[in-house]
Amino acid sequence: MAFLRLPALRSRTTPPTLASGDIAALTGLHRSRISQLLHTQDGTPLPKPDGEGSTETRPRWKFETIARWCAATGRRLPPETASWLLPGPDGPHLRPADSRTLHLSPGDTRNVGRFAPQPVDVHVARYDTPGHDAPSLWIVTPLIPSETGSLLGWPRPWERGTPLAHLVQDLITDHHDHDPDDPDTHLGTLLLLPTTDRPTFTAPDTTARLLELYSSDSKPDPSRGDLHDRLRRLHRLDRHELQDLVTALGHRLPLWPPGCATADLVAAVHTDPASAPPGGQLPPTLASAWAFHQRCASIAATRSGALADSVRNLGAAWWSTSAHAWQSQLGSNRGELPADADPAIWQVPVQFSLPDAPRQQGDMFEGLEWLMEQSPSQRLAEDALAIFGDPSSVGTAVIDLAALPRQLRALLTGRITPYAERTSSLRAQRVLAELEGHPQAVARSALASWRLPAGPTWCATAEETSLFAFHVPRRTAAPYESVHTPAGHDSPVPKPPSGEQLVGRPLELVLVPTQTTESAPRTVGFVITDTDQVVMLPAIGSAATIAAAIEHVTWHEGKATLIPGMMPAQSDRLVAAVEALQTTGPALVPWNQLSLLADDHEPDRAHCHYCRKEDGPVLTTPPEHPSLPGQSG
Repeated sequence: MAFLRLPALRSRTTPPTLASGDIAALTGLHRSRISQLLHTQDGTPLPKPDGEGSTETRPRWKFETIARWCAATGRRLPPETASWLLPGPDGPHLRPADSRTLHLSPGDTRNVGRFAPQPVDVHVARYDTPGHDAPSLWIVTPLIPSETGSLLGWPRPWERGTPLAHLVQDLITDHHDHDPDDPDTHLGTLLLLPTTDRPTFTAPDTTARLLELYSSDSKPDPSRGDLHDRLRRLHRLDRHELQDLVTALGHRLPLWPPGCATADLVAAVHTDPASAPPGGQLPPTLASAWAFHQRCASIAATRSGALADSVRNLGAAWWSTSAHAWQSQLGSNRGELPADADPAIWQVPVQFSLPDAPRQQGDMFEGLEWLMEQSPSQRLAEDALAIFGDPSSVGTAVIDLAALPRQLRALLTGRITPYAERTSSLRAQRVLAELEGHPQAVARSALASWRLPAGPTWCATAEETSLFAFHVPRRTAAPYESVHTPAGHDSPVPKPPSGEQLVGRPLELVLVPTQTTESAPRTVGFVITDTDQVVMLPAIGSAATIAAAIEHVTWHEGKATLIPGMMPAQSDRLVAAVEALQTTGPALVPWNQLSLLADDHEPDRAHCHYCRKEDGPVLTTPPEHPSLPGQSG
């Protein structure tokens, strides 16, 4: 049901179209005067008849046509016979009554899997009209991160049918100005404003959605139709209908930029909707980016040299990226009214502004590496990890050492060194958290380190178990790189001085399943070299992911290969071989047995970023961070 249309906004005794006698009864004008107004050009004449069945001798008008004419000429019609949304001669007649935020929670969400619905928060501003039992207007703004789509979401887990039905019944329960014995009592109109959590590639939808509410909506009534069916979801409202509403409210409708319909801002706007919108606000979507930038700047001020510059650049890089996204949607500022929104009807309710900040100028990876290990702010390190990831770690994993082949188990356990000191390293906390989250790690977890070439050395063990948590490195070590070994350790090959040994070339591979509750198998790969060193494939996950890592290491043998995001494996034979090994359990497999299954690698510039380098597929190693016990160089 729309504005100014039967039966919602006028008496059920009023006909759908009006004849001259109907207009006379409604306005008190004589029929002769109505005839004069129809044919005169002076003042404000009656509009041309546009009602169904109208003839020259028996003219008829649509009700809304006459209602708008009455408003234009200062003739206020009684609320029971005319639209309560139309203004009278004294201007807007809708007045703010109350404003509140509702938290709508779904019913029993057990056994609905990962699609379990989330609660929906909405802000409701109620506007009333003068007079007893006059209809109300509820302006509903779904709050971020709920957004409008959440209110119209999947119905099954909701005990009242849908989030929308939940909202409607809450509103009607608290609405006292109606006769519960009359199911056809019209209580008012629900106006649903569009909000979205994230920007889209298309222009924002500026269509408001309307739902007429009756007493019977407090209980399901199939005869009246489903609320979603009655809600005008796809039909764009007529501009005149929205303009009537704006005129009655006395202010334009708020159109919230993506991510900006927060509870505090929405409440402030509806407290005094006719006042000038507050200015100078930081867009809520950029609040976390600005806080990260400020934290980086504060920490950088306590350091000096290249490290300080790198940490400062880290914050500047994220702020620059976030601010650019705010300013570049469809070539316009997200804080501006979209081009397809009528400025006479819509307004951006808050004037947002972006603080000035320096742009990134220089390296930021040294600072990121430092934050992972020695950040004085745990919050800053966690935010940096969530934004940029760990520059040296693909992720953490847990394996069972007892399930490994004897040769690999001996090489691993012989390199684990307990670490009893306190540390602020985020990487150390991540491996501890990974192990403590395992259901079999009932005993206390202990932090340790191991001599893993090319990756973070932090690991963790659990007493009375053979569980082992560690970081999967983001790069492989080149055969000619050196790794620190204890003094006096014998090496089968000539080694560099100062207790260091060459990593060596891949000789055997062991694919190890991780201890996870996920249904899909996840695997990590340990490579034993010809110098009895253990290095890892820079990947964790499915057979296709592991196969892609084997391909890259094979294609770029002898290089320190950093793999921030591998392309899918190109060899179906290699993927099938890895899948077969996943089902048989950990076993020593000759490296060349799998590497021969890798397809020939053409230096395709679109496929491999190593081949885009003019001097070949060589990447610089990640910056060094302060030494840890047993850490490789």
